[in-house]
Amino acid sequence: MDAIVFASFVPNKSSLSIAKEYLDIIKNNFSDCDVYIGINYGTIPEWEILLDEYKNYFTIMYALVTKELNIDSDASAYQLALKLLKNSTKSYRLVWFIHTKWVTKDRDYIRNILFNEFLSQREIISEKILSHKDIGSYGRYITSTTSFWYVDKVLEDIFPFSHTSTNTFFLYSFYVIRGEIIKKFLEWVDQKFFSKNLVSDLWYNRYFFESVFPAISDKFWYRPQYWSVINHPYRNIINKSIIEYMIKNRNINSIFYGLLSYRNLIWRYFHITVEYIMFTLLPKNAYSSFLDMIKKCFVKIWLIQKDF
Repeated sequence: MDAIVFASFVPNKSSLSIAKEYLDIIKNNFSDCDVYIGINYGTIPEWEILLDEYKNYFTIMYALVTKELNIDSDASAYQLALKLLKNSTKSYRLVWFIHTKWVTKDRDYIRNILFNEFLSQREIISEKILSHKDIGSYGRYITSTTSFWYVDKVLEDIFPFSHTSTNTFFLYSFYVIRGEIIKKFLEWVDQKFFSKNLVSDLWYNRYFFESVFPAISDKFWYRPQYWSVINHPYRNIINKSIIEYMIKNRNINSIFYGLLSYRNLIWRYFHITVEYIMFTLLPKNAYSSFLDMIKKCFVKIWLIQKDF
């Protein structure tokens, strides 16, 4: 059995119909799944009424985010939905992460892509993951982070990981992760992850579940699978060759975990210093220049061989 971790926010009645589309696609493609729904503070009560109605079609567990833990993004709702999953103590084959993206913006074309090429392709995506023992996660769009130290630093703050990440993430916060990865993470993660505000208390950013959380699969030594590569932000020039290089060569990093007892001091501060020089001190208008090409080559290829 699979599970869905669903982060939701429905601020007004005009967005309710869009949110309902998410429930309909779950009904059509995931009716055999357990659905754990976090509801961000400020959501209209009609959303809960609608969720109660859809309990006739699939299993739903939902809860409301408190004002203290609320964040102006999907992060706090995902945080609560994961807590519901943890409290269930159930095990799942795959866990699908979705949220009510674009309920307040006119981005129908992207939402339709994710509906048609991600959520409606459950069997194909499941096969892509489960037929390869080294695949731990899947997303429609993959890109690389521009803050190479950040992902490992944050995740190692809440879990005793022993491997580095690939420094890639799935755009728009729609992805799938193996159930055994999620279960192990939920069993051993520091409890502050559920009790503290991710932004104001723990100082993570509001895009935590887009740019950071999928990397738990990497850090359990699985590799990500994806459909296509995308530049995000636009100046972050990336392609499939670079992504595959980043994924393939992280095994070099793992050696340092066992050999360098002072790895955090040595490598983290070395990287922070170089990143500061490359992206702060050097001209910011050099993105399309020869200097930018040198910066990208240096950071994407040489500094990827880091260890945090």
